[in-house]
Amino acid sequence: MTDQRERDLADLADSILGIARTISERGFRDRRIVPLSPLEALTLRHIRRNPGLTPTRIGTDLAVKSSNTSVALRDLERMHFIRREPDPHDRRSTRIYATAQAEESVRLVRAEMQSLFADLPLDDDTLHACTRAFAAFEVTMSGRPAAV
Repeated sequence: MTDQRERDLADLADSILGIARTISERGFRDRRIVPLSPLEALTLRHIRRNPGLTPTRIGTDLAVKSSNTSVALRDLERMHFIRREPDPHDRRSTRIYATAQAEESVRLVRAEMQSLFADLPLDDDTLHACTRAFAAFEVTMSGRPAAV
């Protein structure tokens, strides 16, 4: 690996952290958006991308302790963002799905993020390339497929 590549990779990671912090500190302008903790947001994102998982599988996939997974699921359920359904093959187990209310909240968040990034000086091709690159980066870092 070249020195320049090493510097570029470190700079990329630093930029990602800076962008994430800026978004997090900014908060939401739309009062209809229900703020979620980082774990709740991560859990809901995973459930939306993988509907019908068991609570155990969600915790395993996210590398989160079962007690923390339970708390996140309980909080999301209290907010009406997830619903539990009995597993059709094993009535002792439940499957987790996002609700219409969660989908609406995600729609509001995505609209706000689109607005936040709307003025980036990127043409459509560059933006698409960045989106693909970040999705690939997420897959590489997490070892899990990313939906874009």
